[in-house]
Amino acid sequence: MSRDPDFSIRINCVSRTCVNGMIQYVGFLNPAHIERLLKVKPFDEDDGFGYQRPVSRARTKSLAKYLSRQQAIILPPILLNAGGNWEYVPDSPGSDMGALICTGPASIIDGQHRIEGIKRYLHEFSTEVRIPFCAIHNLDDSEEIDTFLVVNTSARPIKSSHVHFLQREHDPMAWVATQLATIDRSPFYGITTLTGSRQWNRGIRVTLQNLVRVIQTLSKKVDPQEVKKEDLMEIAIAFYSEVKRVFPTEWSDGKHYVLTQVVALNALANVAAQLLDINQEEGIVDLLAIEQSVASMKGFDWSRDTWKGISGREGTERITMELYAHMVRNQARRS
Repeated sequence: MSRDPDFSIRINCVSRTCVNGMIQYVGFLNPAHIERLLKVKPFDEDDGFGYQRPVSRARTKSLAKYLSRQQAIILPPILLNAGGNWEYVPDSPGSDMGALICTGPASIIDGQHRIEGIKRYLHEFSTEVRIPFCAIHNLDDSEEIDTFLVVNTSARPIKSSHVHFLQREHDPMAWVATQLATIDRSPFYGITTLTGSRQWNRGIRVTLQNLVRVIQTLSKKVDPQEVKKEDLMEIAIAFYSEVKRVFPTEWSDGKHYVLTQVVALNALANVAAQLLDINQEEGIVDLLAIEQSVASMKGFDWSRDTWKGISGREGTERITMELYAHMVRNQARRS
């Protein structure tokens, strides 16, 4: 690329490293320079060397919103190809700390949504953000595309359960779910994964994400300001422990029964929510009310053959309706 003699921007406090024979620069960009210093190569470029997908406005809006709410802003570095346009000047001979003299733009390999979100944030709030970067000194077009593919096909997105686990001190629902998964007196202890996927062969049939949904369902009829998270935890432990006691085989055998699938756990949470709705003036549900409610479920069919293929909200609603009908019949017999 030909250089513009009138284009010259200096970036100070840059460290230089060499990884696998490639020279890389690490530092921070001044937001005032990003329009001139950075460019994107869209996938439909005429020269055939473009690769970037269109920008998602929803993602940039989400990032701008995140930036507006944070006192301490943490951003992963954007990855750039300087394309030989950035010249390193050491602070002293042989030093790996110095400055970059930028005589042309670098192309964004990874981080275009971060940049667009930052630009949107700067436009709306007129403030400052330090933008971390890692710039490779010079990649040709093919190497740049290969690097983009490696970055975007090798990474694995973080699981929703992992997100809830990390947010547990700020989100009461996530805190309660984490307690259910980690307290040894909880019926969910030993069958729940905190950060990953289910492992049926090891008896891990529930995810932390499942438990968050269960707690959200269980508490849907109460004011979260009125019921402490510790009380909500105790209600959930008491209720599902009683379910486990009444249906021991169904609870322990995930192969033949659906009781520990999220559709069934949520259906049960609907029953618990009704108990909370009835007793919320007292703060928590007493154990006798829980025992009586679960006792009326005895004889309910949780087998996989009966509920084959059931899932989602519709599945939860169907189990809930049939469970309530079963409970009413049992209560009528006792009367």
